[in-house]
This record gives sequence, structure tokens and C-alpha cells, in this order.
Amino acid sequence: MDRAKAAKLISHAVEATRTRWRQYDKHWQDIDRVFILHGYEQQGFEIFKFLPLLEKRGCGSIDALGSILREEDGSKYKRAYAGRLANPFYGALERGEREECGRALYDAIIEFQRLGAGSAGRCFWKLIWQLLVSCRYLRSRHSASFRHYILDTFSKYVGQESIADDRFLSTPAEDWRSFLDKTKPWEKLLGIGENTFDFIFGDIVKARFAPDAYKLDDANRRFLRVTGIIDLIGALNRKDVIRFMRGLETSYSLREMNKGIYTYCSVTEGDTFGFCRSSADCTRCGANAICDKRIGEKRDGVG
Repeated sequence: MDRAKAAKLISHAVEATRTRWRQYDKHWQDIDRVFILHGYEQQGFEIFKFLPLLEKRGCGSIDALGSILREEDGSKYKRAYAGRLANPFYGALERGEREECGRALYDAIIEFQRLGAGSAGRCFWKLIWQLLVSCRYLRSRHSASFRHYILDTFSKYVGQESIADDRFLSTPAEDWRSFLDKTKPWEKLLGIGENTFDFIFGDIVKARFAPDAYKLDDANRRFLRVTGIIDLIGALNRKDVIRFMRGLETSYSLREMNKGIYTYCSVTEGDTFGFCRSSADCTRCGANAICDKRIGEKRDGVG
């Protein structure tokens, strides 16, 4: 594997999936909903299938979800308290002790658990708890809005009392990276890290800094490992992967490469793409002649 082959493989993934990933665009006016969808789409949890179940019950907003926890619940996830429906927290929801939205969450989980409703992934109960804690924080401190939170945090960073949406969205990528490095705004939001924080903004069409976003997800790790590109990077940690991607000679933004690879290799997009997951995939792939085809190799750790 060399850098020229790596660039060709990535370019192939981006172009082959272009018609699909162009549909990922999100709009700033929907950022509060995007916060829920992108912030907690982790560990295989198909929250994009779960959130509509809450919304049809009128409890899919930050305000609604933020009303469920009480201060005495604390913030730390405790499996014995909230790790399954039979535990005390969900018993309280079932009995209607957390008002309508608490019961709506309980009922939505029941529906979601039905066969075929969606994948809970590896950390479902913990992610639900973290989502509730973050929504409680946004509700109590930032008018139940992630938009308010990020504008408040950014305006303080630039030394202004407030900042207009258009001014925020026009922030250059280098200034955005400096803001992230110095303030680490995800730290106030339980369950959100730098990786998923980038994902929240990555598809916002009017955000000047969005093309510089990158989420190192399972699909991206798989592509880099199976193709052999990992040899040019080293360990698959986010910092080194981003540095490598930026150094490639392609015409694509960091986010375009990110979502092109995701679409090419993810389970979610497996009906049309879903490459790099079995030897049979190689017969469908248009770039198998230059790929190392390391199907089945042990996963590398992520730093």
C-alpha cells in the first residue's frame, strides 16, 4: 500500500456513494434534533429509529427529555438503577411517577425492543441515561436548546455578550478548531466526546467549518484496516487518521471522505453498499485490484 493507492481507494468510496451521502445534509434550524440524533448515534444504537417513537408520543425534544430526571437521580449511570426495564428508574417511569414524558420514554423503549424495530447496540441503557442527563443540563442552563448552548459557549470564547447565528456559522475552520481545542465544549454534555461532537456539526450545510469535521466510526476504521491503508497511518486513533486524511492529494473535504467511507462500509448502508465486511464483498467492489483485502483480521485499538 502507498499513498497514491490510498487516495484512489478513498476517492472510489467517496464517488461510489456520492448520491447517497449528499442526502445526509442537515440544516441549522434543526440543530437541536441533530444534537440528539448525531450525538447519541454510538455503539451501534440506531437512535434514528428510536427518536421517532418518542416524537410520535410528543416527547422527542430536549425540553421533554430534560424533564424526566430529577436532581436526586444524580448524573452517574448506575446499571442497577437504570440498566434495564425491571430496575427502579424504569419502574418509576412505568408507574407514571415522572409525568407523561417519563411514561412516553418507557413505552417507546418497549416498542423499540420489538423484533425489527431497531438495533439497541452495545450500550443502549447507558446512552439513554446520558442523553437524559445532557437534556436535563440543557433544559436547566440553556433554555432546553443545544443551539443556545453552543452560541452561549462560543460567544464567551470570542469575548462577546452574544453572537448571531450567521456570524457563528461563518466561523472559519481554523478558528473552530482553536475553539474546540481550548474550550472542549463536549465536556458539559454527558456521553458526548470530541468524535461525536464533530459529527453533530458535520452535515450542517451553512456551517463554514463543517467540511473540516470527522467522526472516526466503526465503518471508517474497518475500511482503513481492510484496505491496508492502516499501514500508512499506524494506530487508528482519531488524531493520526485526520492528519493522514488532510495530507492526501484529493479534491475532497475531510467530511466528504469521512461520510463517503462510512456509506461504503457501514452496516446501516449495507443494502446498497456495506463493503469490506466479507470476502463476497470483494466481487462487488470496484477497487478490489488495489486493496489489500484484509477481511477477518483482528481489529486495531482506537486511541
